[in-house]
Amino acid sequence: MGLGQDSHKIKLKVKSLGLKIEKPLVLGGVLVDKDFEVVEVNSDGDAILHAICNALSSAVGGRSLGFYDPHLFGKGITDSKEYVKFFQKKVERKGLAVYNVSIAVEAKVPKLENFAPKMKKIIAQLLNISQDR
Repeated sequence: MGLGQDSHKIKLKVKSLGLKIEKPLVLGGVLVDKDFEVVEVNSDGDAILHAICNALSSAVGGRSLGFYDPHLFGKGITDSKEYVKFFQKKVERKGLAVYNVSIAVEAKVPKLENFAPKMKKIIAQLLNISQDR
């Protein structure tokens, strides 16, 4: 069993001001909102996938994503789906497999319910499990 947590600072960008959004809000591998920007991150800042990475790593006695991030980012990897694949390989090398995943997001905005099915599909594919797990 592994337990993971992650959080990132986000801010609202107002399109009418003509501000360029560098890193739009991506959660669970899904572009959630183009009006919010994740700040102070090397990767795409996907807190859901980062929490999964931390859970996978903790399940096999590894360290948190923050320890591995300089190595991954140094290779030019910024897509958090690739981070999950990196940690999934660590799990597989230990002869283990993911059975199920539970995710809880604490945020008032944006609303995520409409994105949940697509997030489940992406996460299930990354972890080689069915969407009902």
